[in-house]
Amino acid sequence: MLHSMTGQGTGDATNSDYAVTVELRSVNNRHLKLNIRLPDSISLFETQVESLLRKHLSRGSVSAHVRIESVQRTRSVQLDESLISDYMEQLRTALNVPDLVPSPELLISLPGVISQTGGELSTEGGLGDLILQACSSATSSLLDMRLSEGARLGEDIERNLNVIAENLKGITVQAPLVIEQFSERITERINARLAQHQITLSDTDLIREIAIYTDKCDISEEIVRLGSHLHHMHELLVATTSNGRKLDFLTQELLREVNTIGSKANDVTIASLVVDTKAAIERIKEQVQNIE
Repeated sequence: MLHSMTGQGTGDATNSDYAVTVELRSVNNRHLKLNIRLPDSISLFETQVESLLRKHLSRGSVSAHVRIESVQRTRSVQLDESLISDYMEQLRTALNVPDLVPSPELLISLPGVISQTGGELSTEGGLGDLILQACSSATSSLLDMRLSEGARLGEDIERNLNVIAENLKGITVQAPLVIEQFSERITERINARLAQHQITLSDTDLIREIAIYTDKCDISEEIVRLGSHLHHMHELLVATTSNGRKLDFLTQELLREVNTIGSKANDVTIASLVVDTKAAIERIKEQVQNIE
């Protein structure tokens, strides 16, 4: 069961005092990186939010934005009439206009004329529990999206693994023919050269040359390991936990074995299958980078 590291989730929670909304956004990262934004007055809840997220997420760069609104608005606005009088007097004196009447727009824009009281967030009233409730809901939403995206990635990886498996069958069939074809070619060439100079060569010497070539171009071990890696990757795709790191490692191993096959086989047919296989592995590599 694969989980993508990309996703978004939103959760809400409300009581008689506050309405809390938590929005989570997640993108790729080799490790778990959390960026939690809370109002300064309630920053003490950040540790609890982080603990909840770490409990459910293991990889990805996750941003958590918490918005809080007071259900019962207690904020009030006050005008400082004494300060307004002082401003007017200073303006009349400075401009030498005793009967100056400044515009209301000018007066209310002056510093300190308007003040707001109330509306401050409180750590009481169950706000901490409310934040965790909204965060838990947002996390569930995020996990659902990551699971859905992970299933899509798994299907694409499965298709490319099947391409590799088919190519491996072709390589397995062609591998013995490479030795056989080489034996025929080298035997014909050597016999032709010897006939020109009327020289004879023992079968033992010929067999030794063929054996040396056979050892150099033997890809049986690489074929076995490649098949084993494919089997392991299929198991990880249906495992109960997401294993992005293991899939990433096995993808690198697939590429290493295929490169070795291409360099050792020295055969046109196998070379063509290797190119197609490497293209499939590169597609898998791109998808694996998104998996948790």
